[in-house]
Amino acid sequence: MRLFVALLPSEELRRALARQAAAACQLAGGGTPTPARNLHLTLAFLGETDRVEAAKGALQQVKVPAFELAMGREGMFPAKGGGLLWQGVLPSPPLLTLERRLSQALAREGFLPELRPFVPHITLVRRAPCRQAPLLPPLSCGGCRVESLWLMESILGCGPAAYLPVMEHPLQPR
Repeated sequence: MRLFVALLPSEELRRALARQAAAACQLAGGGTPTPARNLHLTLAFLGETDRVEAAKGALQQVKVPAFELAMGREGMFPAKGGGLLWQGVLPSPPLLTLERRLSQALAREGFLPELRPFVPHITLVRRAPCRQAPLLPPLSCGGCRVESLWLMESILGCGPAAYLPVMEHPLQPR
């Protein structure tokens, strides 16, 4: 299975992000917008693995309180064949604590740590033909409450990937 750990936006934020993806695609002059059902913030990419139970065990070790997720500025990761446009997420102390504790739990379960620095974002458009992120209109929804971590499976094929939930791990109530 191809696995990753993610935060899933609320329905209200998902709708606002889908509108941002459409606007970003238009302003960038093309690209492939992320389908609304696939919008998420990746905390850890585990890749191809059959160690599903170890991944579930790592999520269960993470004990942090629920928190508010706030959106930041848009950005872009340049790439050959078109860049990746994203909606930034503010790196709040609760989000950074969650990411750090998850990374530690995954390491205890034998998963290799991510070598790139954590840049919290939600991908809006892939293969954008522009050289820099266009200035997007303000989001109609400023964020959402994070109450769970999700272990997700990514299924690749023709068209956009399908992301299926494998496990939900609730955060501690505030």
